[in-house]
Amino acid sequence: MNIVNSACISLDANIDHVLGHGIPITFAHDSITGPQIVGMHGLEQCQMVVNSVLANVPCPANTSVMVGYIWSDLFLGASTRQKDNLVWAMTVTLSLLSEHVASKYHNGVLAL
Repeated sequence: MNIVNSACISLDANIDHVLGHGIPITFAHDSITGPQIVGMHGLEQCQMVVNSVLANVPCPANTSVMVGYIWSDLFLGASTRQKDNLVWAMTVTLSLLSEHVASKYHNGVLAL
């Protein structure tokens, strides 16, 4: 995908890629085991999002909720001509467990 001459991948495609490679992700609510109160999933805001999602789906008993976050970063592509050499990356982290925060498997670039 290309948006304004930037390389992009959709969030859906990124999740498909991670799951297709068998990389384990964490769910804030798993339809089999129920709520997962670990890492940032124990935060009140996370529980509010999960409750809102489950309240608005047709079959909450068969619904799992994954919570991740999208963030961006700006860095220099090279040390010369800094004014015209900035690179912006929009990334996504698909796990809120602290051991996955820096994992190359749980972090992906959506746009560069």
